[in-house]
Amino acid sequence: MTDADDRGREPPTRSRRRAGSVAAAWTLVVVLASVVDPAAILGPAAGEGPAQNIGATAAVGMDVYTVAHLVAYGVLAWLVGVWLESGSADSNAVRTALVAVGVAAAVGVGVELLQIPVAARAGSVTDAVLNVGGAVTGVTARAAVRTVILSDRSS
Repeated sequence: MTDADDRGREPPTRSRRRAGSVAAAWTLVVVLASVVDPAAILGPAAGEGPAQNIGATAAVGMDVYTVAHLVAYGVLAWLVGVWLESGSADSNAVRTALVAVGVAAAVGVGVELLQIPVAARAGSVTDAVLNVGGAVTGVTARAAVRTVILSDRSS
């Protein structure tokens, strides 16, 4: 006898609960980092001057904030994808990817809306687009890594 519910779904596994906890914690970190005044944490120098092109970002013309948006929402989408797929033998990869992008994009757009009334922040359509781009990039990278891992296992 199995512990499946009326829809035939198995109860969450330990790894799925862990993946959900990590995704939730990362979401909290991203949201808090997005609505807190950087000068309150990093000091007055955090708010001075334009964004800097540092290291590898200078070579491709991206500032640190652009990279931060892409990485934050890429990691979030990756983690949501892991959470959705963990413990599910019959998961649909396309559906998982679309939901992961949707969740990360919704968080990104929500953060931009939350920033509107915050004096030290400014909600931006450009940032929302970067957040969605980061989510798509994260899911794409996850799919590529997963494909490589699965092809190595079958070899």
